[in-house]
Amino acid sequence: MKKLYLSLICAIFLLAPLPTASAQRRTDPSPVIGLWQSRAGTVFELYPCNGEEVCGRIVWLKRSRDANGVLRKNFYDPSKSMCGSEVATGLRGDANGSLWKGGSVIDVEKGGRYGMRARLKGPNLLETRFFKGISFLGRTEPLTRVTAIPGPC
Repeated sequence: MKKLYLSLICAIFLLAPLPTASAQRRTDPSPVIGLWQSRAGTVFELYPCNGEEVCGRIVWLKRSRDANGVLRKNFYDPSKSMCGSEVATGLRGDANGSLWKGGSVIDVEKGGRYGMRARLKGPNLLETRFFKGISFLGRTEPLTRVTAIPGPC
């Protein structure tokens, strides 16, 4: 009888689910960290924030000044320029670092907050999706990796 109990206890410990390396592994944000340029010419810097999350800010605008030569202002805080404004927060990567979701982005030019997800399509292409409510009703914007900011903002 003791052998039976001992065998059952051993079997429970051997068959109990153990944490795997993938379950313990933190998502490495490095695949998406860096400078990314939109089709409109805006350059964003994606950087690590809040542990495993990725955030982003505008670091260069193709048209950074209005018709009067004044720096374009942040919709939410007119005392600040659009350049340097944090626009993306809360992106979290999946286990293999190719899909980033759960984030939000703000439109500092016209106002509005949108959900955001991004898929790394290669080392130099990040496909971003912006949406209100559900992703299906959003729009996709490809971002291309750049190695430097084109000039001062």
